[in-house]
Amino acid sequence: MFGEKSTMQQDHLKARYLDETYENMSMLKENTFVVRHRQTQKIYVKKYVAKELLPIYLRVQKICDHRIEKIYTCAEDTDRLIVITEYISGTTLQEYIEDHGPLPERRACAIIEDLLQILQKIHREGIVHRDITP
Repeated sequence: MFGEKSTMQQDHLKARYLDETYENMSMLKENTFVVRHRQTQKIYVKKYVAKELLPIYLRVQKICDHRIEKIYTCAEDTDRLIVITEYISGTTLQEYIEDHGPLPERRACAIIEDLLQILQKIHREGIVHRDITP
């Protein structure tokens, strides 16, 4: 029991540290922010998600692939999980299509093949991604 309480306190301290270390710059969507590390000035993404997702984030963190956002750290707070991830800037596929029209067939096939390779990697870790959008 004592060890459990100590671990919970450590998690809460780590969560508080993450909240204090990363300055919110803008909201990307609900519970997801572009943040700046106060000391290094590097840009990251900070997400507040359900605590139950910790095992999934820890498994994704182990996957080494430049096509998957890097997860730097996670910390459990009282009622949520704080996740610090890589910030990836650029145009989404949806934005590109809206600006330039449909992709040529070869380019679309290359993107789909890339996506399938990434999904295969995460499926090997027992993770099913339920929200794939352009």
